[in-house]
Amino acid sequence: PQSKKEMVYFRMGEMFLSVKGEESEKERVNRLEQAVASFRKISEESNYYLKAKYLQGYAYAELGKLEKAESMFDEVANLRKGTTLNDVNRVAAILGLGRIYYQGKQWDKAIAAYRKIPRDSLFWHEGIFELSWYLLRSGRFRTALSHFQTLHSAYYNDFYNPETLLLRSIVYL
Repeated sequence: PQSKKEMVYFRMGEMFLSVKGEESEKERVNRLEQAVASFRKISEESNYYLKAKYLQGYAYAELGKLEKAESMFDEVANLRKGTTLNDVNRVAAILGLGRIYYQGKQWDKAIAAYRKIPRDSLFWHEGIFELSWYLLRSGRFRTALSHFQTLHSAYYNDFYNPETLLLRSIVYL
């Protein structure tokens, strides 16, 4: 039915993003472009619009089209600007922006994006971990060290992430 059309486009886009396995580079690019095309068909009035824009940005990032991915994540963050500070969609878009900047080796922009993630967000621990890597890559070792107290605090004992120990070792080295 016409009322479910956008849901179908959204699910098709999700399917194109999630199908992985043995495929050639050409097949992978084609699959990701189909995902983008499917997400693009979703209107602004749809309940799926925000998620579609976020996933469209993710697909662009996978394709290596960083400028388009940045504009998608930026759009999601701006659409959610008037909401609460720790709005999941807004913070996820900020996290996506940070990752895009990192992928483009724009360390300062990545660091600035990660510093916008609120402390009471679901993404705080993940964000502070990734921020520590970016600080390491940009040569800011003392600042990276300052985040280890947070990453290894008793509050985050339930977050098992052995990479934090690797990161800590590299920074100390």
